[in-house]
Amino acid sequence: MYKFRLETILNHRKNEEEKLQKELSDFNLVLLDEQKKEEIIAKNKKNVISNLQENSTEIIIRELILMGYDYLNKLDYDLKEQQMKVTIAENEVNVKKQELTKALKKRKILEKLKIKGLENYKKKILKDEMIFINEIAINRFNRISLEK
Repeated sequence: MYKFRLETILNHRKNEEEKLQKELSDFNLVLLDEQKKEEIIAKNKKNVISNLQENSTEIIIRELILMGYDYLNKLDYDLKEQQMKVTIAENEVNVKKQELTKALKKRKILEKLKIKGLENYKKKILKDEMIFINEIAINRFNRISLEK
C-alpha cells in the first residue's frame, strides 16, 4: 500500500490555507464595513453642501452658516480619515491574498508530489507483477521442456 511520506506536511498546509482563507474573509468584511462608513460620510458631506447652497439664498443668521461650514470641515476630516482606514484595510486584504496564494502554491506542489509518488508506486507494482508472471511462464516452459 502506498503511503505518502509528506502526508502530515500536506495536511498542515491544507489547514494553514483554510486558516488564511478565513482571515482573508474577515479582512474583506472589515474592508466592506470601512467602505460603507466612507460612503455614509461622503453622503453626509453632500447633503450638508446642498443644504448650505439652498440656505445661502435665504437670509440666515451668519452663525448657522458658519456652523454648517465647521461641520463640513469636520466631515472632510472624517472622510480623509475614513479613506485612510479603507486604504489600510485594502492593503491588509492584499497581503492576505498574497499569503493565501503562497500557501496554495505550497499545497499544490505537495499534492503533485503525492500524485507522482502514487504513479511511481503503481508502475513499480505493475513491473513486479510482470516479473512474477514472466517467472511463472519461464518455470512452466522449463517444466514442459523437461517432461519431453
